[in-house]
Amino acid sequence: MRDRLVGAVETEGVIIPPSSTIHINFQPEGAPVPAGRFNFTSCIVAIRSPTRVMMLCPNPQPQGPILRMLDPTTFTSIGSITLPASLMSASWADFAYLGGDAVAMLPYDQPLQILHAPLIGSPP
Repeated sequence: MRDRLVGAVETEGVIIPPSSTIHINFQPEGAPVPAGRFNFTSCIVAIRSPTRVMMLCPNPQPQGPILRMLDPTTFTSIGSITLPASLMSASWADFAYLGGDAVAMLPYDQPLQILHAPLIGSPP
């Protein structure tokens, strides 16, 4: 089953597929069960730490995309940042945590974007 989750990320035994709200817990190994849901779709996912997952999602309002910081253990939102409207039409090729308070966002049709924000660097 893991082979079919292309583009998914894993943290602490929980698989978080892109563009899906269902997250699968593979602990114990060989007995996957639904672990919970984030109620966001069409997002690209990056791991910040074992206790934080970031999702870059389209905004339902006519504004820039939303960077969401989430807790994969409790399936709760920690916070979010609305990005500039100039990124509203971007389709994302990749998204990665760089360390500290920074992420890299690579749109298909625009230059690489580096974002620094306190929410990204906040522990844990």
